[in-house]
Amino acid sequence: VTRAGTSLARGAWKRGPSLGCAMVLPISYGDKQSNENRKLLAIEESPRSPVSAALDPETSLSVPFIAVRMVYLAVLMDTLGGEISGPVMPYYAKSFGVSYAAVGWLFSIFQLMVMFCAPVLGSLSDRFGRRTVLLVSICGAGLASVGQGLATNFWVLFAMRGFGGIWG
Repeated sequence: VTRAGTSLARGAWKRGPSLGCAMVLPISYGDKQSNENRKLLAIEESPRSPVSAALDPETSLSVPFIAVRMVYLAVLMDTLGGEISGPVMPYYAKSFGVSYAAVGWLFSIFQLMVMFCAPVLGSLSDRFGRRTVLLVSICGAGLASVGQGLATNFWVLFAMRGFGGIWG
């Protein structure tokens, strides 16, 4: 839905070839058969800058693709950090001489804390900004991982799994 010589600039449509070319890609939300659920995602590539941006014409929100990629990378690292210890967790917990039920609680406490704390993190990100909460979450998850690795007894391991779930 763009004409030749039309490009994107800072969240608004502008005329003029000086900013580069714009592509418009159809993106569907929900039912693929429904035309009313289709929206457009505009992508700008400026000859002055190698940074591409995604823009939704309805909301006028523009986000550089590098930021989207960094968020994906942060989520991947956080997920790996929380779940990579899963296969060795029963053996690690059994080295402390605990029951099978306690090993089950090790897995459960992480997911319970994620379930209860994710809405709180969402509210905090609305208040303090997404970047701030994302960075604090990554640091908290890193501290929890170090704490799990250095745990000297089962209860420290349990607490660090719960602490890691807070930042999940």
